[in-house]
This record gives sequence, structure tokens and C-alpha cells, in this order.
Amino acid sequence: MQTNNPQTNSKRRSLRARLFGIIMFFAANGIVIWLTARREFGGGKAADALPLKEAWQQVPGNRYWLLAALAAVLLAIALDTIKYRCILHTAVNDGRISLALETFIVGKYYDYITPMGAGGQPFQAFSLHRHGFDWGKCTSVPIMAFILNQAAFSLLALASLLAGTAVEGITPWIRICAWIGILCYLVLPVFLTIMTLVPRTAGKILHGLLRLWHRLRPASDPDEIHRRLERSLQSYMTALREMWRDRRLLAIEAFCALGYHLLIAMLPYCVLRAFGVCLPFWATAATCFIIYSAIAFIPTPGNAGAAEGMFYIIFSAIAVQGCVFWCMLVWRLFCYYIFLLLGLLLMLKQAVTGLYRNKADCTEEGNGAEP
Repeated sequence: MQTNNPQTNSKRRSLRARLFGIIMFFAANGIVIWLTARREFGGGKAADALPLKEAWQQVPGNRYWLLAALAAVLLAIALDTIKYRCILHTAVNDGRISLALETFIVGKYYDYITPMGAGGQPFQAFSLHRHGFDWGKCTSVPIMAFILNQAAFSLLALASLLAGTAVEGITPWIRICAWIGILCYLVLPVFLTIMTLVPRTAGKILHGLLRLWHRLRPASDPDEIHRRLERSLQSYMTALREMWRDRRLLAIEAFCALGYHLLIAMLPYCVLRAFGVCLPFWATAATCFIIYSAIAFIPTPGNAGAAEGMFYIIFSAIAVQGCVFWCMLVWRLFCYYIFLLLGLLLMLKQAVTGLYRNKADCTEEGNGAEP
């Protein structure tokens, strides 16, 4: 006999909404790829663009470059996992590799499916809180990782712009967009760092926001909410200050953040070489940093559409072999879709684990209810 459990029905509706969002997200990405392909193979471009079979003929002799790209992605994941392990060990005294990897995957997945990557840090904090950690410490983990990531990327992007080693396809407008993007990358980390160093100012800002929120939506016990948030803020500040004090771990985390971005910047070079396009290594890596900087303020999830378009615009002006479209697809597979796949696999694992846990709880309740 089926029971009409409101909590179960709510979970089912949430699951349906999540699945619908995932389907719509991949449909939007498919439309972007289709439009790019239509532009590449339609009209006057047909003579320049190679069909997949002809473009793929370049790959067998250069297959090791695709293996190098895969190795770079796996090593980048390993470095970022080590970074999260160091942060988690300091913040919540839990250095499990599995927890660090889960935190990394959750952050990447929600970064790539939310506009401007706004969902990664909140969902990381929520995921850690589900493991039983304090809200303040849970929030400090993704914030610290975010500050390190943004600072490392901005440093490498600035070096790429100032060194002038990028490929010739970088136009003045792309450079201007890249400078604006680097500014966007730096604003929030600098603000968060200042708030950490000046806790009184952070507390005043938080209380001001709470007063505004209570005026819009009055709460039944605003004093209790203030006390809880005050405790969480204190815990958050304490955890962040402890992380900043540990110079050895901070150096390891910074090294991992720099290494992650350098490995991801290697991907265009490896993919282009796999399709027979030979460009200077450092010029291609610098171009990758400029591409990411130039699309930083594009509000699409994971910069979908903007990243593909920028890659195509820059490298189609240089690579005359007619396989830039396929290079673009493989590049996005390594730097974008592989993280979405990891996120979906993690969600599937959590859903199956939760299903078995709920089933076990229902069985125990049924056995306890028997006379």
C-alpha cells in the first residue's frame, strides 16, 4: 500500500525539476554547437571546413596529443583536489581525499551550469554542511578556494597580456575585453579578503542586509536569526584567518591553483597538435588565458557559446587546415563537458545512495511498528 508522504513527494518534484533543468541546459549547449557548425560548414565556409572523417585522419598519427590532453585534465583535477584537501584539513579538520574530490566536483559542476559561475560556492557550502560541518566553516572552504583560484588565474592572465606572447589572432577589442575580464576576476576576491581582514565592517554589512531583509519579509524571531548568523560569521572569520596564517599550506594551495590553470591552458595546444595544427606552446597557452579573460563577464552558464565563438574567431584566422570546428569541440570536451559528466556521475551516486538509505530507514520503521 502506497503512502502519500509530503516529504517524498517534495523530493520527487525537486528531482523532476533538476532533471528538466539538466535536459534544457544540454539542449541549449547543443543549439550553440549546431549554430557554430552551420556557420562553419554552410555557405562560403564549406570549401574551408573539413568533414569529420577527413579531419579525423589527422588524429591517428598524433593520438598521443589527445592522451596528453587527458593526462593534463586528470593532473589538474588531482592538483585541485589536493588544494581542497589542504583547505578542508585546516578549516574543518577533515583531510579525506574523497571529501576533497567531491567538493571540487560540486564546485565545478555548479559553476558550469549557473550564469557567471555563481552557483559553485553556495552548493559547495551546502554539500559540506550535509556532512555535518558548521555553516561558517563550510562557507570558508569554497571562499578560500575561490580567492586562490581567481588570484592565480588573474596573475597568469596579466602575465599573458603584458608579455605579448599570444597568437596573432588576438585583436585590440579582444584585449580590451580581456582587461575588463581580469578586473571582474579581481573585484570579488579583493572585497572578500578585505572583509576577512576587517571583521567589524563585514559584521555591519551583514546586519544591514538582515535589517533590510526583515523589513521586506518579517521573521517570527529575528533575534535568534541574528544570533545564529553572528555565530556562523564568527566561525567563518576564524576559519579563514587560520588558513591565512598557515603559510606552508597556503604555499601548497597557491601552487596547486597555479598548476591547475596552467594545465587547463595546455589543452588548446594539445588538441590543435592532435589535428595537425602546430603553433608555439606558450603563445597558445597565453591565448587560452586571454580567451577566458575576455569572456569572463558573459552571463551564460559556463560561458557557453562565448568560449566556442572566441576560440573559433582566434584560431580560424591562423589554422588553415579546416579543422578548427572539430578542435573547438574536442577542446570543450576536455575543459568543460568532462566536468559536467563528473558532476552528473556524482549526482547519480548521491541519488542511489540516498534511495538505499531511505529504503533502509523505511524498513527499520516498518519493523519497529510490528507488534
